[in-house]
Amino acid sequence: MKYAVAAALAVLMIGGFFWALEKQTHEPTTQQAAPKQTAEKPWQMDIVNSKRSFQSDTYGCGLTIEEYAQRLREEDPDCAPRAYVKIDLDQDGQEELAIRFEKDKRHMLTLIIWQDGENIRGAEYTRQDMSFLKEDGTFYYLDRGHWGWGRLERREAGWKTVIRMPQGDNYSSTNDAWWRAMPGTEKIPTNRRNSCLTLGYSGRSGVSGPIVGGLTETDAFSLYVPITGWTYESTMIGQYAADCWVCDEDPDARLSVIKTGTDVDALSWLAYLGKKPITRQRTEGELQLVNRYSQTVHSGAEGAGTTMEVFSRLGETTNYVIQMEYADEAWDKDVMYCMVDSIRFYDSVTLNMPVDRVFNLDGESMMECHLTVLDGYSLYLPNVWGMRDAEKETIGCHDANTWYGPDGESLSIVDLGKMNSDDAMAWTLGSQGWTMSETEGNTRVTGTRGDERLEVTFKYRVGNWTYAVIKRCPKDKTEEVWPVLEAMVSSIRFS
Repeated sequence: MKYAVAAALAVLMIGGFFWALEKQTHEPTTQQAAPKQTAEKPWQMDIVNSKRSFQSDTYGCGLTIEEYAQRLREEDPDCAPRAYVKIDLDQDGQEELAIRFEKDKRHMLTLIIWQDGENIRGAEYTRQDMSFLKEDGTFYYLDRGHWGWGRLERREAGWKTVIRMPQGDNYSSTNDAWWRAMPGTEKIPTNRRNSCLTLGYSGRSGVSGPIVGGLTETDAFSLYVPITGWTYESTMIGQYAADCWVCDEDPDARLSVIKTGTDVDALSWLAYLGKKPITRQRTEGELQLVNRYSQTVHSGAEGAGTTMEVFSRLGETTNYVIQMEYADEAWDKDVMYCMVDSIRFYDSVTLNMPVDRVFNLDGESMMECHLTVLDGYSLYLPNVWGMRDAEKETIGCHDANTWYGPDGESLSIVDLGKMNSDDAMAWTLGSQGWTMSETEGNTRVTGTRGDERLEVTFKYRVGNWTYAVIKRCPKDKTEEVWPVLEAMVSSIRFS
């Protein structure tokens, strides 16, 4: 697994920075754009609030959601509607309404309601497991020895057919559907990260398809673990507590995250276990551990035919060791590398931050936001922008995360590495194509370019690490969206 290392630091020539910014932060594509806040269709919200009935294919009569739920409770008293989402499931340009029913917090069925001419119809979808529904209507299914990404197709008999999507495409990177809580139910928890990640592909044990990991969160970190075939264990390794995940079909494949205190790194951990590291090393960057605390990885022999690799994450007060064990030439190894690569630790600041938060923008306007945690920092994103990951971009030869809003605004956080403040300012001031209107020491530059307003501020993390934060918006939207961007910038916290 190879990952590109950060580009060398350089002060860009005149015109370079904002030429790159214009190339990379162009008008968002269909994939990049935040979902537009379309007008609520009255029939959908009337259905959700039981103010309108629909023709139930299951019961053969007109029912409100309240009446439909009562019918289900007669068969299973604990089954109840939990969440809804308006979504174009079959990509025909018309939004359907999907309502998820749960029992003991487990998905039982999805009720799909759609407009059929002048009528509103509803049908249950239960044949396959409808997991990780995405905003484009794709979802992860399990069916008769196969799993993969698919989409529903409406037939006369209802929503019964899965159209399988090409296996090589990574649909897990598509933004999650934005589920809303049904009236009178507990708010849907917001995840810090996307719900799933493709970890690899397999044709093992008579089944085939992408191996998708579901988001697993502990108090200190999160990672993606295959949704089937792996078992969690809370155990002790020596005197240290460990969170472990073991492959059901191959018990030699085991991933452990161990909290070790302040005095243990990868080398001393192997010594603690009585193992001598061999010469093979994995350099930093090949596996992207969190918060730039990643250390050299050492591989130690663990008996005939098995290998142990140890990674260490050095924190301010607590170190963690990540121990990966596998049989040589096992397919699990590549899956486990992706699992390790997906680990994100939450620092003490982030752990004390609520996942959901409301910002007061101007004394009157309130903005609901949710926390997102990245490698090295966290920030709050407006709920109206949708539940989405950052777009990975390159701006002026440096890696950047960019979020796009619904009105042409955007926020970019550019990783400048250990560039000092003078060079960072020169990196910005040395560009043409914009009109600089104001500077504030070595921390902020404001200006315009064409019909856009731009502002670049610099933030610094412990260890002399520099980030450029770029706010953009159309001039005619400044009054409306600039306070939103300011609130997002003010919420940035570094690990």
